Amino acid sequence: MIQGLLMLSGIVFPIIYFIQKKELNKLKNDFFNIKYEYEKIKNNQEKFREEVLKEAKKYTTPNITADFPLPKFKEEQTKAFNKNSNPNFNPIEVEYYRDKKIKKEFLYPKKGLEDNGNYFFGKKVVITGDFKKIPDRNEMAKMLWEIGADIDTAVGKNTDVLIVGDNAGDVKIEYAEENGIEIMYEENFLEEFDIN
Repeated sequence: MIQGLLMLSGIVFPIIYFIQKKELNKLKNDFFNIKYEYEKIKNNQEKFREEVLKEAKKYTTPNITADFPLPKFKEEQTKAFNKNSNPNFNPIEVEYYRDKKIKKEFLYPKKGLEDNGNYFFGKKVVITGDFKKIPDRNEMAKMLWEIGADIDTAVGKNTDVLIVGDNAGDVKIEYAEENGIEIMYEENFLEEFDIN
C-alpha cells in the first residue's frame, strides 16, 4: 500500500507541478502583455501631449515685444518677478496685461445714481479685447461706471453685455453666444456715447 502511494505520488506530484508551472507561465505572459499595453498607452499619451503642446504654441500670445515699446525694469523688479512668477510669462507680457486690467474702483456700481435713460444703466458689462478709439480699458470702464453700469472682468450668467474689441478672448465670446448674452462691438459702444 505504501509502495502504491509512493508510485501514485510519483505521478501526481509531477502533474501538479506541471499544472502550476503552466499557470505560472500564463500569469507571467499576462503580466508582460499588460505591461506592454501599459507602455504603449503611456507612449501614446506622451505623443499626444507633445502634439497638443505643439498645436497650442500656434495660439500663444503674440510677440508683444515686437508690437509695443519695451518698459524698463529695475533689477529688483526683475529678480522679484523671476522668483515669484509663472515661467511661461516674461515681465513684458505681465506688464502688458497688468496695464489692460480694469481698476478695482470701477468694478462696483457707482452709488446714488438715478436712471438717466442710458442704455448701460444698471446692466452688468464685461469689456474684452483691444480698442482703437479708446485704447485704455479703464477709460471705457470709467465712462460706463459714471452712467451707472456694473463693470465685471469675467462673463457669467448675470452678464448683460459683452463689449468686444480686436483680439478678444474666444472663450468669452463663445460663452456669451451660448448663453444669449448681448455682444456689442466697439462701433456700437461708441454710438451709445455719441463718439465718432
